[in-house]
Amino acid sequence: MKLLNEYELLTLKFIEDKKGDEVTAKEVWEYINLNSSNDNALPRSIILNVMRRLTESEILKCEKRQHAGRYHCFYSFNTD
Repeated sequence: MKLLNEYELLTLKFIEDKKGDEVTAKEVWEYINLNSSNDNALPRSIILNVMRRLTESEILKCEKRQHAGRYHCFYSFNTD
């Protein structure tokens, strides 16, 4: 059984606090940098990996949308 790490727990808490609103990886990254026990800013790539793992585990779902010529993932809990 795999346990969730601190960043995954903070990510899920942040999304839960949003009460059903979708979030971006950037919003999660900003939240975790303010609320983690790590004194140094995390690279955004770590948060992107966290989001990918939670999506692959079907805990989160990602809806890709185009914005300003680029595609962005908007994450929410997977209720399927």
